[in-house]
Amino acid sequence: MNKNQCRNAVTMISSNLLHMLAYHSNKKWRTMQYEKVIKADSTVRQKR
Repeated sequence: MNKNQCRNAVTMISSNLLHMLAYHSNKKWRTMQYEKVIKADSTVRQKR
């Protein structure tokens, strides 16, 4: 493996990691938003 191939492999791995991190944090954020919506919905229903 020459330097270029090595660098490419490292870049690929790091971009994959970044992608995974972004995906997971996005997922967590979405779940939080979803829970907020559900809570708001249930409080509105209780007030009726």
